[in-house]
Amino acid sequence: MEHETGVFDVVAAVSEVEAVMLPNVDTLEDNMARLDLTEPTREAIRAAALEGRIEERDGAEVLLVEGRALDRTPMDPRWTNIPSEEGVVVVFGIGVGNTVRALREQFDGAVAIYEPNPGIARTLLEQGPHGLGDVDLFTSLHELEQTWPRISGATSSATIVRVVGYPELYPKENAELHSMVEQLVARSSVNVSTYRQRARTWVSDLLDNIELLADAPPFMALAGKLEGVPAFIVGAGPSLAKNAHLLDEARRKGLVIAVNSSAPALSRRGIEPQVVACLESVDVSHLLRDLPFMSRVIRAYSLTAHPATLRSGDGPLMPIFEALPELESALVKLTGQKGLPVCGSVSTAAFSLAQRLGCSPIVLVGQDLAYTGGHAYATGTAYEASRACISEDGKSLDLSWCTTLRETHDAGAAPMHDKEPLEWVTGWGGGEPVPSGLSFSPVRAWFGQAARVLARETPNLKLVNATEGGARIDGFQEVALAEILSGLPERGPSVEELVTRARAAARPLDAAAIADFLQEQVRATRRVRRAAEGLKKLARNALKHMDRDDAGRVARGFRKLEAAEAELRDSVRGAPLVDAWCFADVDAEMEVPDHSDDARAQARDGLLREARIATAVSRAATELVRRAEQIATRMKREPGPEKSRR
Repeated sequence: MEHETGVFDVVAAVSEVEAVMLPNVDTLEDNMARLDLTEPTREAIRAAALEGRIEERDGAEVLLVEGRALDRTPMDPRWTNIPSEEGVVVVFGIGVGNTVRALREQFDGAVAIYEPNPGIARTLLEQGPHGLGDVDLFTSLHELEQTWPRISGATSSATIVRVVGYPELYPKENAELHSMVEQLVARSSVNVSTYRQRARTWVSDLLDNIELLADAPPFMALAGKLEGVPAFIVGAGPSLAKNAHLLDEARRKGLVIAVNSSAPALSRRGIEPQVVACLESVDVSHLLRDLPFMSRVIRAYSLTAHPATLRSGDGPLMPIFEALPELESALVKLTGQKGLPVCGSVSTAAFSLAQRLGCSPIVLVGQDLAYTGGHAYATGTAYEASRACISEDGKSLDLSWCTTLRETHDAGAAPMHDKEPLEWVTGWGGGEPVPSGLSFSPVRAWFGQAARVLARETPNLKLVNATEGGARIDGFQEVALAEILSGLPERGPSVEELVTRARAAARPLDAAAIADFLQEQVRATRRVRRAAEGLKKLARNALKHMDRDDAGRVARGFRKLEAAEAELRDSVRGAPLVDAWCFADVDAEMEVPDHSDDARAQARDGLLREARIATAVSRAATELVRRAEQIATRMKREPGPEKSRR
C-alpha cells in the first residue's frame, strides 16, 4: 500500500500586542522532564540562549522572533482531515505550544515536534506548565531520524504541520524537514513489508537469544568511547577486490567492521577484522563458524539474528540490536542502551554503530550498492557466483543467485526474488552510470540522508566512500582507500581493549536480572490477554444484540467496546513483544475490505473482524507467556548463558 506525505500550513491572524512577563528559569528542568527528549536535544536546550519573547495578542499568546509573530491557535478546518489514530504528525516549530495543544485535542496518534532553534524551545520551557503532553521534541533532524522507528511504529504515513511563521523564518530547515520526512515515510513503507514478514521471527529469535546477554556487554556500551578513531565498514560488493588487500593496514589504523557476507572474502585474503557484524534472521552459521578468526574477533551479532548464528564462533560476543519500534523499548529497559538505526542492510547497522562509538572518519569499503560488472557480490564471498543481467527490454534486472545463497535464504521467511526493476545511478567518482535496483535504493538513500543530517549536526565527522566502484553515495567524499590510509596514524584498538572497555562502561547482566525482565514481560503480556479476551466477549455479545434487533443493548455494547479497545491499546503499549508477535495476523484482518454498502452489514463485519483480531492478540499473548516463562525458569536455575550449539 502506498502512502503520501500530507503537508499543510497552519494559518492564523495577528493583531495588537500585550507583554507577558517571563517566569523564573528554574522551571526549565521540570518542563523538559515532562517531554520525551533525547539527551542531545536536552543538552542543546540547556546550552541555548533565550530566543524571542512571549506576548499576548487578542487574549492568546504568541512568540515574537525577529519581528515575526509565531504560533497562534489554529482555526483551520483542515485539522479534521487528520486521522484519529493513523500515521505520525510532525510539527515544524514549537512556538508557544498553541498548535501542538490544539493538535493533541484532534489527534490520538504520535506527535513529534522539530524545533530548529533550541533558544525558542528554551524560551517556552522556562514558562509555567506547557500542557503539551508526552510529545517528542527534537532540535536536530538527526535525532528525529534516529528516533523515527520508535515514533512511527508500524505505520508508513506522516503529515507535516508547519506552525505559522516558521517556513519564512527557517526556509532551509523547512525544506530539509520535508525531504527527510518523505524519505522516512518511503523507507517505512519498505520496513512495514519486511516487518510483516519477519516480526514474529524476530521476537522468537530474541527470546531464544536473550540469555546470551548474561556476561556479554552490548557493543553500544562503548558509545562515545572511540572518538576520533577511524572506522572501516566493509561490505561484500564486487569492488571489494580492488582494495581488500589494504584492510590489514586499516586494522592497524582504525576499527575494521566486516559484515557477515564480507567476512569470508577477508578470510580468504588472510585479513582479520576486529569485528564481524550480523543481523541475518536466516541461519548463516555454516558460512561463518569455520573462518579461522571467528575464535578471536568480536561478534557484533543482533539479538534478533538466528539463534544458531549467535552460537557459532568462540570470539567475544558483544550483542547489538536494531531500533525496531516494537522491540527497542523493551531492550532499552533491559540493557540501558538505545538500538541502532538501520535500513535493510547490516552495513547500515555497522555505520550506525561506528557513529555511536564516536569514530571518525567513517569509511565505506566494498559498498557498491549496485551490480558492478554484472556481479552481485565480491570474489571470495560465499555468494560470489551470483549474477545480474539486464533484461532484453532494458527495464529490469534478471537475477541469478548462486546455489549457496538460495539454499541459505530460501530457508527463511522471504525467499530470494529473481527480477527487479532496473535503475541506472551515477557511478563512484562521477563516472559512467551503473546498474542498480530496488534492493539497493533504500540503503543508498539512507546513507545519503544520514550524511546530510550528520554534516549539519556533527560537522567534524568525516564520511568517506572508498569503495572505488559501484554507485555514488550522496554526502560521502570519494577517495581511494590507499589515499585515506596514507594520512592516518596507527590508532587501531585491539579486541581485548574493546571488550575490557565495554565491560567497564556497562556491567554485563546476570541471569537473575534477565529472568526478572522476562517475568515483567509475562505480567504485562497477561494484561494484554485479559484485555483481548474481554474485547472478544463484548464483540460477540454486541453481535447477539444486533441479531436480536435490541437497539438499546447494541448502543450500550458499543460504548463498552470503545472502552475495551482503549484498554487493549494501552495494555499492548506496555507489552510491545505481543504487538510484534501478532502483527501479521492483525494486519491481514485490517486489510480485509468491506463488501457491502449497507451500514448494518458493515457494522456486523466490523464486530466480526474485531473478535478475530482480539482472538489473534489473545493467542499471541498466550504463546509469549509460555515461551517467556520457560526461559525465565531455566535462567533462574542456570546462572550462566546456555552454551549449546543449535
